[in-house]
Amino acid sequence: MAKRFTDSEKWKKPFIRLLPIEYKIFWLYILDDCDHAGVWHVDMEVAEIKLGVKLSQEKARGLFAEKVVEFDSGTKWFIPDFITFQYGELTPKNKMYKPVSAIIEKYSLMGHLSPIYGGQVQDKVKVMVKDEGGVGETFWQNEAERKRPLIECRAIAMNDEGWVRVNKPTDQELNAFDEYLEGTGEPEKTMIDYKKHFHNLKKKSPEKLEKTAKRMVL
Repeated sequence: MAKRFTDSEKWKKPFIRLLPIEYKIFWLYILDDCDHAGVWHVDMEVAEIKLGVKLSQEKARGLFAEKVVEFDSGTKWFIPDFITFQYGELTPKNKMYKPVSAIIEKYSLMGHLSPIYGGQVQDKVKVMVKDEGGVGETFWQNEAERKRPLIECRAIAMNDEGWVRVNKPTDQELNAFDEYLEGTGEPEKTMIDYKKHFHNLKKKSPEKLEKTAKRMVL
């Protein structure tokens, strides 16, 4: 019987707290039923039978979009955070290194992991650019440096336990922060900039957040 770590703080997180009850149970089921690399072989029928609830795969895909990577035409779901939560920094000294690596390499999932294997392995995305001759060219860009809409930045930031623990952001502060950024003409941010900007603003210029928050309720 496999034993796994569980997060006793999960009920405080927006992701879990905002899920409908049947999808809270379903998410916990997936974390138990996936393999040791965090890959779940999608079987909604079996899940419904075991949990005793009706589920919609489409609805689940939407609710779990921030946490799950679909592959093999949607027949498998990968949970990138599973590995780092269960094993921490996975190095060759860890007995799980080889079996986990075998699955990650088999399904070409390395690009979704960060960090793993004792270092910072960053997600990457393909970006099309044009060279001087006007010919399309592909290069790799650090995923953390890709600009995202503020609502997406906020959702990802709130699922970063370390960042939340350090900054203790409230909904009012985040609403004011997003409004502040919109007002400065920055409707998009990279994840690095979003987290750093909020931290600096709350620490060094909290009056700006307070001023924006007051204006929002008028």
